[in-house]
Amino acid sequence: MRAMAARLSEQDLTRYLQMAIDLFSQLQYSLQPRLHLELGLLRMVHAGRLKSIEEVLKGMGSAPPAGPLPHGRGSATGSLKDRLLGAAAQHKFLQDAILHSQVVQDGATVEFIAPKEFLLALRDSELSKALATVLGRPAKIKLTPTAAGAAESPKESADDVTQRALAHPEVQRFQQMFPDAQVRDVRNLKE
Repeated sequence: MRAMAARLSEQDLTRYLQMAIDLFSQLQYSLQPRLHLELGLLRMVHAGRLKSIEEVLKGMGSAPPAGPLPHGRGSATGSLKDRLLGAAAQHKFLQDAILHSQVVQDGATVEFIAPKEFLLALRDSELSKALATVLGRPAKIKLTPTAAGAAESPKESADDVTQRALAHPEVQRFQQMFPDAQVRDVRNLKE
């Protein structure tokens, strides 16, 4: 008992007591007491891994700064698109535009082929900085909108969508289970 007590600090005991009190109050009003009991016990098991805020703050002082690598030191692994996504991690709109683009490098020019709605985000000056970081040198950027309708599939008629939906095995099984049920309307959720 003394060996076990020596491993626990006053903060640990206070934390476990607070967790037990919270768990007790949750169990009194819960409609699913077993679920809350299991979650509470899991919290207590994992509470031993928690560190005090002081330890975390001390560790932050010695940690390397987060963010993009200095100029010219981008990772050489992965595709150009993947490396650009990593370099643009702080800029969510730019990252989303890169994700929806086709990235083609031709010598000193990098072409971004993207839908029109993403071209504005690709005009951001941060793209030039991210490219310079990844490539280790400045690059010329070429923006090309995708051809209208090239990325979209031709629209299906309502009859085609209905026939395809009714032919689905899950829908057929549902109709077998409920013979009086009727399919009144079918919507294509991709539209």
